[in-house]
This record gives sequence, structure tokens and C-alpha cells, in this order.
Amino acid sequence: MQVSNNNNKYTPHFQAIPVAKVKTPQAEITLLQLDKKADNTILENLQSLFLPDNILDRFPNTLKSAMREFMKNALASVSKDGVKGVLSAKDGVPTGLVTYKVDKSENAIYIDYLASWVPESAKKIKNNGKMLVDHVYQEAIHSGISSITLTPGFNSLMFYKKLGFKPSSSTISIDAKEIKEQVQKLKKTFLYEKINYGKSIDLKF
Repeated sequence: MQVSNNNNKYTPHFQAIPVAKVKTPQAEITLLQLDKKADNTILENLQSLFLPDNILDRFPNTLKSAMREFMKNALASVSKDGVKGVLSAKDGVPTGLVTYKVDKSENAIYIDYLASWVPESAKKIKNNGKMLVDHVYQEAIHSGISSITLTPGFNSLMFYKKLGFKPSSSTISIDAKEIKEQVQKLKKTFLYEKINYGKSIDLKF
């Protein structure tokens, strides 16, 4: 992908590593971990790719500015130390994003942002958000992490409750035992296949 900067074209460093395939009866989704070396210009361009006007038009006017700010902050968080950003994509088209921090000193994962959407000229991908949460579950199990915590937003509390999270003060969390139980339940909905030693690929949306 090329963008213009001060009237000079350049090819920015923006790649991602495939970390999993998720198969459903309707679609096959690739999960890609965003390169930490991506520059801010490309993250800004991705924001407009993820939430173009025709997609934002599906939201009430009162939510449009909030959604733009949400995605801006989500993409900005990817560049922070210790934060991972995982993108879901179908046929090379972005369909969702989760950002989270693995804190081994606290033996916990903190989910910062989760979003999924209907890509332009495509059908809704059923359970897209659950696929991204399942990836975080898989990371917790693989890393020996005992809990996942987040602060729900955009009326998402019921979504997370169905995935085993329980309220705790202003946050919600799920422990290791429940994480494993949820992973088993989600296997009935879609097949998650981890990709080991995936090679970095160029993103061409």
C-alpha cells in the first residue's frame, strides 16, 4: 500500500503475521497479528479503511463520532509497549480488531479494544467478535495466564457475559477454569486452528 507524504510517495512498513485460521460453515477467517513497527501514518489510513462512511452510516448519528474515536484509539494502542493487535480478515478484507496486553507480572490479560463490522460489499460474518475473544482465550491458555479483564463499552456487557465474563467493580473478568470451558463451548460454533511460525505478509486491503 502506498500513501502520499509531503507529495512524495513511499511504501510504509506495514505487515502482519498470520496467527490462526477460523473456519465456520459460512466463511474462513484469517487472524493476523499486526506488526509493532507499523508507522502512525498507516494506522491512520487503516482507520478509514476499517470504518468508511458507508459502514458508519449503518450506525445512529449519535454513535458515529464515538465509533470514529473508538477505532482511532484502538489503532493507536497497537503501538504501545506490550500491546498486541490482532486483525480478523476474510479474503484480505478487514472484518474486526482486538487489542490486548499480556501482563505476566500480574498473570493477566487486559483487553483494551474489540470491534467487528460488516465489510463493504460483504455479508455479515457470524460470530466474528467471538472469534477474536476466542483468540485471546487461546493466548491465555498457551501463556498460562489465569485471568482476562476488560472494561465493557458500547452496551457490550451482555456479549461478554455470554462468553463467561463476570462483573467485578467497574470491570469484568474471567478466570482460567472458565476460559477453558468457554473454549470447549466455542468449538461447537467454529474451528480455531493456530498457525505456528507464520511468516510476515504484506497487508493489501
